[in-house]
Amino acid sequence: MPKSIQRAYAMADVFQPPCGGDAGSNKDARWLHALIQRPIALAAHLEVHKLEFDLSPGSFTQTVYELLGLPLHIDSWARLYAMEPPDALLAHLEKQFRGSLVVGFELPPLMRHAFEQLDIPYIEFIMHPARFLDDLLFGFRCSSAEAFSAIGGERISIEQIALSAGWVQAAMSRLPRLPLKGRTAVAALQPVHERTLIRQGAFASFADYAEPFAQIMQAYDAVLVKPHPMDPHAPEADRLASIEPRCTVCNENFYYLLSHEAVEAVYSITSSACVEAPYFGKQGVHIEAYPFRFMDNPDAQDDGAAYLPIPFIFYEPDFWRTTLGAMGLTVSPYTGYLFAPKPNRARISLGMDGEYRFVDSLFSHGSVPHTTG
Repeated sequence: MPKSIQRAYAMADVFQPPCGGDAGSNKDARWLHALIQRPIALAAHLEVHKLEFDLSPGSFTQTVYELLGLPLHIDSWARLYAMEPPDALLAHLEKQFRGSLVVGFELPPLMRHAFEQLDIPYIEFIMHPARFLDDLLFGFRCSSAEAFSAIGGERISIEQIALSAGWVQAAMSRLPRLPLKGRTAVAALQPVHERTLIRQGAFASFADYAEPFAQIMQAYDAVLVKPHPMDPHAPEADRLASIEPRCTVCNENFYYLLSHEAVEAVYSITSSACVEAPYFGKQGVHIEAYPFRFMDNPDAQDDGAAYLPIPFIFYEPDFWRTTLGAMGLTVSPYTGYLFAPKPNRARISLGMDGEYRFVDSLFSHGSVPHTTG
């Protein structure tokens, strides 16, 4: 094992304040730590420490906010999320992480940029936007080109995702049809503090794009305003619907809506719904650029900024033997042990059934559930 890597850290976004109760990023950090600590120890005899959002005096979170001169607030998180790390922060991160491997779940760009400048090895996992497969997919990114290449054989292809959309759409098409008349579009809303909405240090909202959305909507006979499942009663839905009489707030299941021939397109600021829509034969239009790229195409070249789409396999020791071995660590012999495939393993583990719950209940019970998502 290289002397430069003596320990590992599991972390999520340690700067994201809670909007109420426990910080959502802490749930992710605890989940990741519990998931990977055993397989990493088996693969490379590394101890995995957990780093969480913490407001106690002298904590990592508190110290970074103080170094940046920012009050600990959700709007401050938006400001620091993608900033270039100043020298004082780099010095602090150097002290904290030198000699460590960082394994992160949805790291802020600030941290990735800092690790790259400091030459601190890191591995990052994020949620893949296609959420309608038998289980969740993930994006894999790594500071080591050798490790990224070594995991390349696990890549999930566009074809696999498209075929999954086909059987979901086929099943949804058997359900009773909504009385949609004429050309229809879906406007997909997002949680107001979602990280993909951060633009130039602030959160974007539909209010910022009222005029362009009104122009887009003129092309359709009807517009279904779809609140996010995590915020089904979002006031923004009513405000957007009030822009144009042809707009209607709709809480039907998203995949059920996509099974209707009258639905032609999905619009959003940066929602993953617009990434999913083309798999169902619909147009997906982002008003702002979607911030993540995935190497779904086998011919795609790694430029260091794209994520490799992989299945939920990073709880297996052999995954870490491959990854860490490619990074130059001494690893234990391969065992070949794999968990038997099981639908929804990651989805259940993360508690993220969301819109897929409706799809899964249809396939599990063979009956027609209520269509409200």
